[in-house]
Amino acid sequence: MPAKTTGEPAGQRLARALRRRIVDELSEGDQFPSSAQLQVEYGVSSAVVRDAIKILKAEGFVVSQQGKGEFVAAIGLS
Repeated sequence: MPAKTTGEPAGQRLARALRRRIVDELSEGDQFPSSAQLQVEYGVSSAVVRDAIKILKAEGFVVSQQGKGEFVAAIGLS
């Protein structure tokens, strides 16, 4: 993840990057990477990942399935 250059919170920056990833690379129903994978890939803390996932859920890009993880939602692709 690029160095902070604006006043935008890290969770919002990560959510923006993940939104692009959803639109460009993933399909409805695809399992989203785990929090641990995202932490390593983007070099961020677990709190930043939680914030980003929370934003994506609120926007309808990601849905959770208890005990299974997060998945790409159909609504986020419209």
